[in-house]
Amino acid sequence: DVMLEALDTHLTEIAGVGWVRPQGGLYVWLTLPTGWDAGPGSALFQRCLDKGVIYVPGAYAYATDGEKTVPAHEIRLSFGAASSSAITEGVRRLGAAVREQLAAGSPGSGGNVGSVTAS
Repeated sequence: DVMLEALDTHLTEIAGVGWVRPQGGLYVWLTLPTGWDAGPGSALFQRCLDKGVIYVPGAYAYATDGEKTVPAHEIRLSFGAASSSAITEGVRRLGAAVREQLAAGSPGSGGNVGSVTAS
């Protein structure tokens, strides 16, 4: 619940950002607007590293078959090992990085910033 509360506090107001409330497991699935790049070589990933935050690019959770395009605008956030205060601070920093990337006018690898529905 700590991560979900932090997401509600720090990312709710950012258009096109949504997440799935898990029924179990160790991760929250975060979706950025279509067209954003959250991959390991992206500007957002680097901004997060610069702020002391790391996430799992969602693309790593997809099997590739050479025919389907793997989405680059998804992120997995782990809540299994960090303390409550570290989760809250990490999500605050992630929110700041997303806002900075938005202000820079660049969603990452290209494409128009669209919207997604929060789940």
